[in-house]
Amino acid sequence: MAAKEDNTNSKGLVIRDKSNLDEDLNLAMISLKKSEELNDLHSMAIDYNNIGQLLKEKGDLDQALDYAKKALEIQTELNNKIGMAIEFNNIGTILQARGDLDEALQYAKKALDIQTELDDKIRMAVTYNNIGQIYQDKGDLDEAFNYAKLALTIDEETKDIFKM
Repeated sequence: MAAKEDNTNSKGLVIRDKSNLDEDLNLAMISLKKSEELNDLHSMAIDYNNIGQLLKEKGDLDQALDYAKKALEIQTELNNKIGMAIEFNNIGTILQARGDLDEALQYAKKALDIQTELDDKIRMAVTYNNIGQIYQDKGDLDEAFNYAKLALTIDEETKDIFKM
């Protein structure tokens, strides 16, 4: 069922720019409740993702991980490969923030597998960068540098696309 036009989540994004995370979280929860009432899985996945990211910003990494995994579950149910890759990447960054670097790397590489399959260069660059940061945190600077170079190569290739 398609959701009615609602800008609750958009309001949350505006408030987020103002660094009022509590109000943003409240609006995201309201948006999630509306999405659940409408049984709008696509919107629910977005809401779970947004809540997870806000919780990550607030430092509540365990709850952030729970919400990100719920978003991944829905994206998987919808077979939304782009959404799945985004959630794998988000879970990886939450795990990285928790210090679970090996698990973070596994999730980031799952994201990269999907992005490679889809030839999604822009998101691949982000994921290469994330993987490089994980390797840096692990103290493997050679691998970190290799992944940073891969991200930079894609960045240089895609600048022509966006006339940057």
